[in-house]
Amino acid sequence: MESLQRYADKLKGWSNLPEQELLTPVRAGGWSMRHIIGHIYYWDRFLIETVIPAVKSDIPLRHWPQPDIYNQSALASIEGRRANWVAERGIEMRSILLDQLTDLDMATPINIPYNSKVKSVGQMIELFTAHDAHHIHQIERYLKDGMQRS
Repeated sequence: MESLQRYADKLKGWSNLPEQELLTPVRAGGWSMRHIIGHIYYWDRFLIETVIPAVKSDIPLRHWPQPDIYNQSALASIEGRRANWVAERGIEMRSILLDQLTDLDMATPINIPYNSKVKSVGQMIELFTAHDAHHIHQIERYLKDGMQRS
């Protein structure tokens, strides 16, 4: 859980950046910080609204979004929203996610359709932690070096 908290801590700092910095792509042709934050927000929301209730009710997951399509939906959901608004929602959603995960046993079995490697809630958290780490790295590199041209 500490690893999921790491993203929340970073996001709190990033939310205070100027709007234009949050809107600039982190690499040429890539997503902006606003897009990345909105993307993670949308996946956190899926975990809160779909996965955690299924786990708590011992109901098998029958649906798992196709990532490319779900990511397009994530970006559409933040269209027209100010970057700071997106960051604030991301902070709120991650806080809710962390609260709800504390009630779960990490060894609780879970079956994610199309992903045979994830067998428990703890492994699912590891999957999303790696996802967070990937995006944290992208953002930190952008903040340190500016937009990558390659």
